Amino acid sequence: MAFVESIEYSPNIQTVLDPKLFKLIESLSRTALSYGDNHNTIRTCIGNLCFYLQQQSLQNYGHLTIDTVTLKTLLKKTDPKYEFERPKPKLDVIEELGPLYQKKLTNDQQTAANEIRKVWAAFQKYLTVASRSYDTKSGKKNRVIQPLELMDPKLFVTYRNIYTPWYEKACRELVSSNDKRIITNEGDITTIIIVENIFPKELDLARNLKLGASIDILKKQLTLFNKYLV
Repeated sequence: MAFVESIEYSPNIQTVLDPKLFKLIESLSRTALSYGDNHNTIRTCIGNLCFYLQQQSLQNYGHLTIDTVTLKTLLKKTDPKYEFERPKPKLDVIEELGPLYQKKLTNDQQTAANEIRKVWAAFQKYLTVASRSYDTKSGKKNRVIQPLELMDPKLFVTYRNIYTPWYEKACRELVSSNDKRIITNEGDITTIIIVENIFPKELDLARNLKLGASIDILKKQLTLFNKYLV
């Protein structure tokens, strides 16, 4: 612990919206979907907000942010058509693609994916923690929350020394669609598959990519991530 605390490093977790505002929007969205019987008009409004957040996150950071992913996941999980249009896999996407099943990922690539997933789990925790008032007994509020406070020392070192340099480099690798438009980057493709549990073939179709592009990107970037782990 002393090693981590001695480092003068306070990276920001990127979000489009202030966490307090986002948690309010998320709560309102859940309530509206629940009491509105998942009405199409409500879903369309939330979908429009998702699209706006997605455009802002890509414009500002070049990749999706945790608030964007969280709201997209809420819509996906409450979609009444979801159960009929896409059967759920027995395992999550990383397990399904791994050596025990489809054999498209190696054990080392699975390990890298799980490390990325741990970092994003801390990002999710950040949205909840940063949306609250802190140190109420001492009268202090709105204190800035840093990643170190949401991660154990080992995960923080992974975030700082491995995830951050890997992700910054991956986001510089641009990805073009079938019509030759640059639409995203390899960091974004990799995290969408891992964090949103999207199968590569589905992402190819959704982003109009060459069939097989997403799995190739995933394998490449997980291999590169592992080089930072060594």
